[in-house]
Amino acid sequence: MKDNIEHFLFLDLLRLSAFWASLRPFFGKLALLPGHGAAP
Repeated sequence: MKDNIEHFLFLDLLRLSAFWASLRPFFGKLALLPGHGAAP
């Protein structure tokens, strides 16, 4: 049972990192726009 939980957590981390990797260029473009220097 414990192994299953760790496996799902690992998959969740992979999905989260892929999600952030796809969002990062979007935020990078936002930060380049004038007046949006405070964007995360």
